[in-house]
Amino acid sequence: MSLHILILAAGEGRRFGDAVKQLAMIGDKTMLEHAVHQASILAPARVSVVLGFRHEQLALLVRRAQVVINPNWNQGIGSSIACGVAALPASASAVLIMLCDQAALSSFDLARLTSRYEQLKSNDIPPIVCASYADGLGVPAIFPNHYFNQLKELNGDMGAKHMLQENSVISVPMATAAIDIDTQDQWARFNEHKLSTALINPRRIRTPEGESL
Repeated sequence: MSLHILILAAGEGRRFGDAVKQLAMIGDKTMLEHAVHQASILAPARVSVVLGFRHEQLALLVRRAQVVINPNWNQGIGSSIACGVAALPASASAVLIMLCDQAALSSFDLARLTSRYEQLKSNDIPPIVCASYADGLGVPAIFPNHYFNQLKELNGDMGAKHMLQENSVISVPMATAAIDIDTQDQWARFNEHKLSTALINPRRIRTPEGESL
């Protein structure tokens, strides 16, 4: 039994304008590649990406994860969660759900979440472990497999947020999870801030696996 990571990247991102948001550069990688890279550091060979809009083009960028195509991607994030969870192997004991456009998330953030889950997974009924930030609770979030049937029934734009409010949840403070890129202006500001921070403090952060970020 093992934990798998599910990256949601199926949406059209209309607020981003004419450009394909998943192809926006975050450092030297596209947003999609960046998300896959961070997830793969933590869970090699246990990462899936749900694609929909422009999936033929975007699938070419996914080299370290399984691609799951959601034919109903335009119905909302709930349908992508349901599609992705349905494609998980039977051996999956839990799934960590994250968004492609949470560009500030690092493998270190994901490792903090999984570390907390590892402390609790032996409980008779393991709780959901999720990020907490300014707006409350949200993804990334880890759902044990006894929640899979509920996740597979999701549809529309609602997503799984109500499940965080209705069930036993342990939260991990994570300010980086509050940053998601919806517009080109947000993308430009994020990259500008990231560059200025690197120039002021060039010290490189190492993940628990020893890989520099």
